[in-house]
Amino acid sequence: MLFERTAPAPFPVRLEVDYPERLSRLSTFFRPILAIPLVIFVGLLAGGGFPGSGFDGERWAQRGAEFTVGALGSLVLAYWIAALLRGRPVRWLFDVIVAILRFSLRAYTYFLLLTDRYPPFEGEWSVRYEVGRPQQLSRWRVAIWKTVTVLPHLIVLAFVFIGVIVAVVIAWFAILFTGSYPERLHSFVSGWLRWYGRAAAYWISLTDEFPSFSLSADAGAASATSYAASAAFGCLIVLASAGGLGALAAWPGKTTEVTVSYDQLLRGERSDPARFLDVELTLLEVEDPYTFLQEIYQPEDGRRFVLVHLLLVSNRRSGVRVETNDLRLKDSLGESHKPLFMSVGGQAPPQEIEEGGQAEIWAMYQLDEDAASTELKYDPSYGFKRKVKFTLQ
Repeated sequence: MLFERTAPAPFPVRLEVDYPERLSRLSTFFRPILAIPLVIFVGLLAGGGFPGSGFDGERWAQRGAEFTVGALGSLVLAYWIAALLRGRPVRWLFDVIVAILRFSLRAYTYFLLLTDRYPPFEGEWSVRYEVGRPQQLSRWRVAIWKTVTVLPHLIVLAFVFIGVIVAVVIAWFAILFTGSYPERLHSFVSGWLRWYGRAAAYWISLTDEFPSFSLSADAGAASATSYAASAAFGCLIVLASAGGLGALAAWPGKTTEVTVSYDQLLRGERSDPARFLDVELTLLEVEDPYTFLQEIYQPEDGRRFVLVHLLLVSNRRSGVRVETNDLRLKDSLGESHKPLFMSVGGQAPPQEIEEGGQAEIWAMYQLDEDAASTELKYDPSYGFKRKVKFTLQ
């Protein structure tokens, strides 16, 4: 349930949001524009202060995860290390983290239309976030265990946030017509922020008290039953995620195969195009042996150069990134070769090919004199185990 009975002792994390009788219609109407500087500031300040922020799916696919740490993320890491070593919080780190969370939550109230005033950088205000500093912290709970046990909170908060979005849209129209934020909606949105602030404080280890699943300002710590259920559910989520990642890692992937005559390529006759992930790759020709550079660049004794020429056409909305290690040439001796030299559209890789663009790719390999080229594989970083294999016969 979202609302639980009031606990005997108050929870050490408190968020109070005063209800404004009147709100500016003009400020509310232009809030998406007025909030831009504040969004940038909060993003720089607290970009990575809570699990899940700063994730960019497209870049994950193309270049690996890029996690926006922000000032808060670095402070939290330092705070965890100190807590593990000391078993109690470092006072100044604790105060700085609480101050950043306080300002961030105040900024969120502005984003969510709960106030029409820019949050102050310091001092008292209509939004108050306070965290009681504990004397001791449980070392074994820091970071990993608290991440596991807070996962159910994050899941429920994400679903409740859907209702928050709906409430804010309704409130936006209500303020424009009446100049007031409906009080019940204000209480609901403020409650969601309060719950979020408590969960964040618990995860960071500003407190060891496990928060209840509640929007109420008077809710105390969760019951032992709620804590045990959250821990069990969190462990199940972690185990299921680990199993899913293991299965994904074990998945051999999907390969688009094209068989092409090597003699045909030597005559300059192109292969059929291989199509995958909105990309079209065609093997145009092969020069074997490649002798153009031998006056200035000689192959090793008993080896020869082979030059491969391809055409890549991108119809991907996010474009295509071509890197040196994307192309490997396998020979009849079972060796897999990286390019000695590679050109993408006349430029050295890595290169980006935008949507609707195309580029000719030249890749030079060095093979044993007695080895025949048997396979050219294109294994791009953005494809995640989606490959193209040209079988050379």
